[in-house]
Amino acid sequence: MRTDVDGVDALSEPSNDDPILESPIGHDTTLKRRSAPSRRELLFKGLFAALAATASGCPTGGTPTDPDPDPDPDPDPDPDPDPDPDPVSNEEALLKLVDRITFGQNEYELQLAHSLGYEDYLEYHLNYTAIDDSTLDAMLAPLTTLNMTAAEIVFSEQQKHYSMYELIAAVILRACYSKRQLFERTVELWTDHFNIYIEKDGQSFLKPVDDREVIRKFALASFPELAWASAHSPSMLTYLDNDPSSKEAPNQNYAREYLELHTLGVDNYTQQDVEEVARCFTGWSVRWDWLSDDFGTFRFSRWTHDNGEKTVLGRTIPADGGITDGEFVINLVTKDPEISQITARFIAKKIARHFWGYNPPDALITEIAAAYTATQGDIRAMLRVVLAEKWIAIAPPKLKRPFHYVVSTFRALDADINSEDALWGILYVLGLMGHVPFDWAPPNGYPDASAFWSGLLLPRWRFGAIVPLQGDYLGIDFSPFLADMTTQEFLDLVNARVFRGAMTDYELSALQQFIEEHPDWDYRKLETIGLALSSPGFQWY
Repeated sequence: MRTDVDGVDALSEPSNDDPILESPIGHDTTLKRRSAPSRRELLFKGLFAALAATASGCPTGGTPTDPDPDPDPDPDPDPDPDPDPDPVSNEEALLKLVDRITFGQNEYELQLAHSLGYEDYLEYHLNYTAIDDSTLDAMLAPLTTLNMTAAEIVFSEQQKHYSMYELIAAVILRACYSKRQLFERTVELWTDHFNIYIEKDGQSFLKPVDDREVIRKFALASFPELAWASAHSPSMLTYLDNDPSSKEAPNQNYAREYLELHTLGVDNYTQQDVEEVARCFTGWSVRWDWLSDDFGTFRFSRWTHDNGEKTVLGRTIPADGGITDGEFVINLVTKDPEISQITARFIAKKIARHFWGYNPPDALITEIAAAYTATQGDIRAMLRVVLAEKWIAIAPPKLKRPFHYVVSTFRALDADINSEDALWGILYVLGLMGHVPFDWAPPNGYPDASAFWSGLLLPRWRFGAIVPLQGDYLGIDFSPFLADMTTQEFLDLVNARVFRGAMTDYELSALQQFIEEHPDWDYRKLETIGLALSSPGFQWY
């Protein structure tokens, strides 16, 4: 078998005489028995299985019945849930809950879930400030720019500190090691919802503050508070070009995205509303005095604000309101008894897609929206709905986005990636997969759609193949897999560590065929672990 420099054999173009490619699904089983399958054969079988699963919206198949009206729809939406699904055991529901609120199962999280039970485990994670995260805090301590003001970061940059690297490294470390996994998953949701592209001018100074003071501070607070903080964020105002907006030349970019992406959703406002909201936000700007301690903070310029009367969504805003014009808009769309109903459903669907599935049923969206209305947008109240056992029990599988896939690998294998070399390596891999945190330029955030990510299987395979060969580099101890044991014992260990006991018969058969040709070779065992990480079952959660 050939192995290339990345440790991935046979990822080159397939040959015409490959029987697997001639008949990728349901091929002649006598060909399988001719010899142990190569990694190429198994990977391509996995490819077709994964593509078939993606085409149906989930690994178990199904027929799309409810096209998604989102502005960023999944072309292959999941079917509506079966109105009379097969019963799901409490154990299955608990494991699905762990999958939904973490970046990947590990032994610690499973033991915690089993010891607390469904409801208490969920409440434990919702009360995230009570969770001791001191081990992670120690890892983050060297990343000093995380706690700096924009002005302090300017000085720090001059001292060769790299705020963007530190911010992204913190995202990776938090996802891998934080005991507050639901909090981090919710931060992921709002980071995409209020997306800011870190490569835009000034974001290396501003985005670390936005991440700390907006997204993380209000991730599990209330949506109106979160939206208010984002609207006052110098990072957001700069990213969406509101910084120079004046009464002479109102910039509509932030106004449009605030209505379309942050609150109401498309088709729930008019162009006239956009123009009026843009007038309300004129003068909402940023202090850019490099020598001031206030550098990079919010600034309202009454001289450039349009103080005329305005009408937004049918509501009249009197003249001479100053900064309260913009604040009126924020409260109107997030708190007004009538208008906020629209925002509630838009946010409810975002939450449902993130935690439940690509095409959430209307009943679920309605319940989450009702929780928003009843609690003035309390995010924890909405999470209690979407993560309730009755909904999680029937939630369809979701494809792990690349970041989720990479982190779940490290969590499954208890990796120690807290080194600069390892983190740079992970950044490189995420770059190949197109999913570096804060690196999505459009304002709609990284897509939450399986169809968008399903074409990136090759870098996933490479990653799965490389990890077992880079155990020392990534701080993964593979010695338990290399101990003297039977093939069945080895496969049981792979099932426990990688699949957390949920390996399918298909994956078991494929891995068994591969390992049995050289069951005593350490290299073959490592390759088998790589195949497990590349298997269709490990791509979904």
